[in-house]
Amino acid sequence: MSGDDALLEVLESYYDAAPRSAARAERIGPFTLFVSEGAPWPYYARPGDGHPLHRADVERVRARQRALGVPEAFEWIGERHPGLRATVEATGLGVLAAPLLVLDTALPRPAAPAGVRLLAPGDGALAASRAVAEIAFGAPGTATGAAGAGERDAAARGIDAPALERLAERLASRASVTAVAERDGGPV
Repeated sequence: MSGDDALLEVLESYYDAAPRSAARAERIGPFTLFVSEGAPWPYYARPGDGHPLHRADVERVRARQRALGVPEAFEWIGERHPGLRATVEATGLGVLAAPLLVLDTALPRPAAPAGVRLLAPGDGALAASRAVAEIAFGAPGTATGAAGAGERDAAARGIDAPALERLAERLASRASVTAVAERDGGPV
């Protein structure tokens, strides 16, 4: 196994393990759909290794995601599943190809920059931090979006209490860490 193959195997293992602390895993053909149970954010479906990936399988996963009311989302490493992009696109779902960035040298943990802080479980900025993430991940690309403090505050009011409680529990147990930069009266 080459160094690149070994790295991709480690990453595949992580991408499968990471959601399991807060999601139920449903097997749908060659895919595993992670359904959020302990986190206030949705997860994705991902392919297993060694199985052919067909359009009908992708469509079954998408149908299940629609039935659950969760985003129709798939995540995979292109080098491990080179034909999957065309298969997913054939179902009408768009694909965002993002580069896989890997830092191969450990760096010392830097001090947080001024204006950035970690949130504690009962922090008043918790809802606004989730709102910022939802707005940011809901917008395409990496450019600064048009949403501002008003949209953040409106979205924060819409986050349900059980979701915030689950996030607070994850922060308390250190299963999750949330860092925020603040401006305009809250997280940005």
